[in-house]
Amino acid sequence: MSQLAKINGQTVGGAVLAAVSVIALVSTSGLDTGSLAEIGPALIPRALAILLLILGAAIMLTGLRAGGEELQAWKLRPIISILGGIILFGLTVRTIGIVFAAPLALMISGFATAETKWRELALFVAGLTLFCSVLFRLVLGLPIPLAPWLFGY
Repeated sequence: MSQLAKINGQTVGGAVLAAVSVIALVSTSGLDTGSLAEIGPALIPRALAILLLILGAAIMLTGLRAGGEELQAWKLRPIISILGGIILFGLTVRTIGIVFAAPLALMISGFATAETKWRELALFVAGLTLFCSVLFRLVLGLPIPLAPWLFGY
């Protein structure tokens, strides 16, 4: 098999980035771009989508030329734990607040690999939860509840 014919993770990753950018470009096709003087709602998303398309194509072409390891079968454990953490966070952040939803989601995402060091993960979870709570609530002033049943909304 020639090196050009090998499909590796880099090639697939670049193709996924390019596909996401095409979806963004199609999704913003009905919006007004405006100009640099008066920016329309589609200008920034379209500019980022074009940049992502260029980068995705470059990554994909580099992967095709470089060869490398062939893409292996996906493992379900990382997919389920990371998506599960994200979905759980989305479902619980309004009811139990970011102080409890973020650690819960991050700990579930920690099951993505058997190599997880739980002490390091606990420190990471505590630091990230504190950082996100301060950033979103105090610095940015977003209406994300910290712990509505404990501190009020």
